[in-house]
Amino acid sequence: MLQLESLDRLLAHIWCIPFFFSFIFIQMTNSLSFLKVETRLGRKWTMTLSTLLSGFCMFAFTLVEESWQIILLTCSVSASTQVMYAAIYTYTPEVFPSHIRASGVGVASTFSEISGVIAPFIGGWLLSISWTFPLFLSFGFMTLSAISMALLPIETRGMKLQ
Repeated sequence: MLQLESLDRLLAHIWCIPFFFSFIFIQMTNSLSFLKVETRLGRKWTMTLSTLLSGFCMFAFTLVEESWQIILLTCSVSASTQVMYAAIYTYTPEVFPSHIRASGVGVASTFSEISGVIAPFIGGWLLSISWTFPLFLSFGFMTLSAISMALLPIETRGMKLQ
């Protein structure tokens, strides 16, 4: 009976296989699409819109109930954050003049690494309060970040490095 139940469970989730391969395809083509989007919108607007899209996808997690919706949102969050980080890591060194570029990028990277260490602890604590609260908080911070990015005074597309 145990084998039959395992087979039933496997067959119940067999529909996930196309999503898995779609996810791989999305990841591979996402880097190429970044180049096209970034060329048209510029770095500032690419990171602004991808950050906003990431935030809306985080918010949408609170509204879905079906497995396929969760998988679709997971792919969407992954794709939009990949574009966001690519734009951020392209934009950041370009806004600093040559004589302080390494220091500026180093400080930005340090804050990123420290946040990456602290975030799982804060996320775990927030999940103990409510499973939706971290998603709403992520949406709020992503939206605030997107607004801040839109207000940045420098667009580096086509700009020569100093």
